[in-house]
Amino acid sequence: MVALLLFLLIPVAVQVLVSFAAIIPYVGPIFQWLGPFLAFFIFFHIGQHASDAAKGLTPARRTLLLGYAFVVCTCTFAVPYVAGYYTYPVKVGRAIATSQHVDLTYGQASNAVRGLLRKETGSDGLIAYAIYSERLQLSADSYGKYVGAQFEDVDDLGGFIGALINIVLHTIPMLLKWAVCDKLKWVAEAGFVGFGFWYLVSVVLSYLGYRAAEP
Repeated sequence: MVALLLFLLIPVAVQVLVSFAAIIPYVGPIFQWLGPFLAFFIFFHIGQHASDAAKGLTPARRTLLLGYAFVVCTCTFAVPYVAGYYTYPVKVGRAIATSQHVDLTYGQASNAVRGLLRKETGSDGLIAYAIYSERLQLSADSYGKYVGAQFEDVDDLGGFIGALINIVLHTIPMLLKWAVCDKLKWVAEAGFVGFGFWYLVSVVLSYLGYRAAEP
């Protein structure tokens, strides 16, 4: 029982720490860049651990364990969105303080964020934030504009590396968004495309880890 609990808590805890570390002044951008790559290793390890734990189990228990691993994968995937929902007001407050020289409390910044989410999505909850954040990543009308936007305000090597990482990670969902939303008109909300793509990636990585650990 303890092993199963740790199986859930360890990847979730790592994601929580990395997500909240991203708002620490000066070092935050480093964690923000490393977060996606670290998540890839975490999802792969979830599959590996599930495969190791399933050895010697009966088919019924093996199925239950795989179902639990799927829950672990889903919870781990959701952590950055949950953390982002509560840390985004901090980023907004800092941006306003820098641009307008007005200091907002966390509550004021949080109210501003919820107002923005209601305006953009019709809701101000966690799911609305997740969809809106993915929509922002896929908001460019063309790939050239998307690439150019990533390098706006880049004035150091760290910013340049961060822009390259963002381009690499979002090229495929960007192409999917243009095909599914802009061309075929199958999905009206681009945020669903990004959200669904990354959830599928997390599940596939866990599956690959599971298969890699099989004898």
